[in-house]
Amino acid sequence: MINRIKRVDWRILYAVYDMKRPLPLDILMMIVSTSGNGGAVWFFIAAILLFSDSTREPAFAITLALALSFLIGNILLKTGISRNRPFRQNPQKFKPAISPPGESSFPSGHAYSSFSAATVLFYFFGIYSFPFFFLAGAISFSRVYFSVHFPSDIAASLFLGIGTGLLSCVLL
Repeated sequence: MINRIKRVDWRILYAVYDMKRPLPLDILMMIVSTSGNGGAVWFFIAAILLFSDSTREPAFAITLALALSFLIGNILLKTGISRNRPFRQNPQKFKPAISPPGESSFPSGHAYSSFSAATVLFYFFGIYSFPFFFLAGAISFSRVYFSVHFPSDIAASLFLGIGTGLLSCVLL
């Protein structure tokens, strides 16, 4: 099973890396990827919610989800699993167009935090939060696009993020 996942990971990475990449798409992907750095876009959304006339509970839940995502993803899982990033495993093929992240690959912090925040928004705002899942997906795809994560890192982070987002809502 693990070998099958690895083969699929590499096939997808090669397909994405080898596709035609017009400069405007590279620029867009760079902006999208950067918006996920440190959960920036999600903290921005939480700040808007905090200072809006609506309830402040979604803002606190997003902040809690981001904190839990960081603790579980970056502190526990990344250090415990220490999976090398694709561009480090095959440096002759993959040359990321963004600053290479230093820590290990699994899970994707960008995808984890994005899906945990999007899940919180779905919990509070239902179907109106669909654009935030689209943004979370775009941020996640950008990490594969730049060869800094395997697709399986993203898939696992999606499920971890949904779980962490729901946990954050229940804890508040």
